[in-house]
Amino acid sequence: MKNISKLVIALITVLMLCIPVSSQVSASSDQGWEFTTPLPKQLYMSGSSVINNKIYIVGGSSSGQASDINKDLLLYDPVSKMWDTKAPMITPRSDISTAQVNGKLYAIGGFDSTGKYTKKIEEYDPSTNTWSSKADMLSTARQGFSTAVINNKIYIIGGQVNYGTITYNVEQYDPVTNQWSIVKTDFPRVERGMAISFNNKIYILGGSEPGISNSQRVLEYDPSSGSVVRKSNMPTGRYLGSASLNNGKILVVGGKTDTSKGNIVEIYDPALDTWTTGPSIAISRVFHTAESLLNKTFIMGGYSDEEKKIVNLVEVTDLSASIPNPDPETIPEPNQPNGNRALLTIILSTGMIKEFDLSMNEVNTYLDWYDTANGSTRFGFDKHNNNKGPFSKRTDYVVHDKILTFEVNEYKVIE
Repeated sequence: MKNISKLVIALITVLMLCIPVSSQVSASSDQGWEFTTPLPKQLYMSGSSVINNKIYIVGGSSSGQASDINKDLLLYDPVSKMWDTKAPMITPRSDISTAQVNGKLYAIGGFDSTGKYTKKIEEYDPSTNTWSSKADMLSTARQGFSTAVINNKIYIIGGQVNYGTITYNVEQYDPVTNQWSIVKTDFPRVERGMAISFNNKIYILGGSEPGISNSQRVLEYDPSSGSVVRKSNMPTGRYLGSASLNNGKILVVGGKTDTSKGNIVEIYDPALDTWTTGPSIAISRVFHTAESLLNKTFIMGGYSDEEKKIVNLVEVTDLSASIPNPDPETIPEPNQPNGNRALLTIILSTGMIKEFDLSMNEVNTYLDWYDTANGSTRFGFDKHNNNKGPFSKRTDYVVHDKILTFEVNEYKVIE
């Protein structure tokens, strides 16, 4: 099967966004969201958690280059609206996941400055401002997984192992014993789903599933019984979004969708198993983070397909002041592309983004190669007359095991 379904985003060249940090940033954005103090730098593919009513953001990248993957730990105080820098991680990592247990921050997985995914886990203690290494995950090179905490244990769900196979396994980490174990081996396959813990259950929202690149699926996982129950679909399927729990409601924000911009906000009520539409964020985003505290939800960083760059912008909404009106659930019809050309966008494991404007014959040749190749096998793209310069031919190569995700967006040329 051609592997279009595990794909990400139609991104273009990543540029830098240079906005000075200021504590006086409170311009109104869109329908209930406001801009607040931006991140100290452009950042995406970071991890975030809340400890003692402060937001911690760790790792990520500012340019998409492997050399730019960082180990920084940033702290945001929503009262003073100021950012601070804390002790850095031991290992620089991007596409990282985080969890908070008993007042400590855990940085899990991600890929390092060599572009390889790691199974490392590090623990940060805010009381001493120090990091320590902990036991590695059991899986090798697991990526695109979801992370949640139930009863002071960390659960790792879904994602790929060994650069291609979406795993059925759920791993559990106990910070007290510093041990990992596999607690479920038949979880429905999901990659980059958004995970939220509520009422001793874990909700996995969206992401991708076999055959569906931008999933609407919502799963409720009960670790105590091992049961997985399907709940009401999200109105908008999405991938690379973020989710946060605010006063018993799950806000799902941004991400790549089939038919809409990545600024859509939808709100799920686990108690009623119902969805409502929330106010859209001002800046369309993927690979961003979301956290809620003090009745407010913050959306931070990410890549904006509108701005065509990684951003440091932070938006905030106060749900206690503005409750969205329920809208009837509508499920958008998926696009049925039918074209003779396509934009192929490839994201490498280093975070680098490559885009090619190709005929469908060229796209199908690439897909056939991708489904049969492995390891360090290379594929060359003829750049045709694009920026040829003095050369008779230019070829851009990608290596199979360095490909994180890709997307094909077809279009028709009218002659």
